[in-house]
Amino acid sequence: MKRITGLLLLSLVLAALLLPAAAFAYDFPRSHACPVCGEPSNIIDGEEPTCTKNGWASYRCYRTDNCQVFRVTLKKLGHKWVETGSRDATCTRNGYTDYRCTRCGETKRDTVEALGHKWNDWRIVRYKTCTTDGLRVRTCRRCGERDEEVIRASHEWSKWQVLVEPTCETSGLKTHTCYACGTTRDAEIKALGHNWTKWQQTKKATCLEEGERSRTCRRCSRVQTEPIAKLQHRWGEWRTSVKAGCLTEGEKARTCSRCKSVETKTIDALGHRWGSAVVTQRATCTEPGEKTRTCQRCKEKTTEETAPLGHRFGNWTTDVKPTCEDEGVQVHTCIRCKEKEYRPSEALGHRFGKWKTVKKATCDEDGERMRVCTRCKAEEHEIIPATGHAFSAWRKDKNGVNYHLCKNCGLRETEAEAAERERAQQEALQQDAAGI
Repeated sequence: MKRITGLLLLSLVLAALLLPAAAFAYDFPRSHACPVCGEPSNIIDGEEPTCTKNGWASYRCYRTDNCQVFRVTLKKLGHKWVETGSRDATCTRNGYTDYRCTRCGETKRDTVEALGHKWNDWRIVRYKTCTTDGLRVRTCRRCGERDEEVIRASHEWSKWQVLVEPTCETSGLKTHTCYACGTTRDAEIKALGHNWTKWQQTKKATCLEEGERSRTCRRCSRVQTEPIAKLQHRWGEWRTSVKAGCLTEGEKARTCSRCKSVETKTIDALGHRWGSAVVTQRATCTEPGEKTRTCQRCKEKTTEETAPLGHRFGNWTTDVKPTCEDEGVQVHTCIRCKEKEYRPSEALGHRFGKWKTVKKATCDEDGERMRVCTRCKAEEHEIIPATGHAFSAWRKDKNGVNYHLCKNCGLRETEAEAAERERAQQEALQQDAAGI
């Protein structure tokens, strides 16, 4: 076994030493330090790295028994871009530069944003008037594009002159004139509004009456007055003057500490405070009972009817057994009052045995069969319909007369007799249909 293992290791070493460099397109490192013994190890397998994916190389060291195959990661190469074409950016159109990777053939494009116009200063080509629009233009220094803008017509107004001064409550009037065309325009001056002083109290408010305050306009000396809301009562605590009973209302009162006004309020009746119910008459299955409660405050009594208990019946038992054709009777008894209640039970119905043939059916005559109930020995009879003839194929006798024979009963029937039989059957069917 050791000899076979040695030969295998020797063959792997020779394969690694004799592996030609041209076996891999990528220039792999031919050796790498063993992580166990630190000595150079030979490459045995590998996968090339690409522009976007790492590669790997496997190495094998045979110097010690602990050495083994190990793998080294080869970093991805990254793209090697070469310019393949370009377009300059303009004022309104983006530019770009195209590249292609010389390793993997992948392409990319770098975009250059449009430069935007580089405008000269505005130049007026038509001056505006009071009633007609003007026009100004500018030109891009890069592409020569022309941009126009309308200068809206407008008056050259003078400063406002006041014709009528406004007051606190009435509006005024002002005017101004266009320097260019002499047009005048009037406008309303809003009323100034009053310039009030601070409010001054002229009458104190109480709990029962409103107060009053006033203020004066500094411009027109107008006086404005308004009420001051009544003060809210400063009530003391509620005190009971009449105690409430179970059925009678009480009364409580409170007094304002400012104006000594008194407010009264009704106290709702307390209602009875009933004690636990005491049974004074027990209920039966059919008769109601009675229970009494006493108020813990006023000792008034109240009675209340309790519902009948209702019967508490036991299980149903058979009083009269049912037969095949007659109903039976079931009974159950109340365990409290011993009252009985009855109900019918369904008849059992016949339990018939197998059918027995009493008379066999023939081709022309009906048969009969019967069966017997295993409980009451009652008999049930039933007709077995005639089987009908089962004739053979037509044949001729020595006299040349057509006939056929029944396979069951041996009946010989000629064509004339068969026609007569079919006619009779048709007449019977028509009579049945007509109800004759």
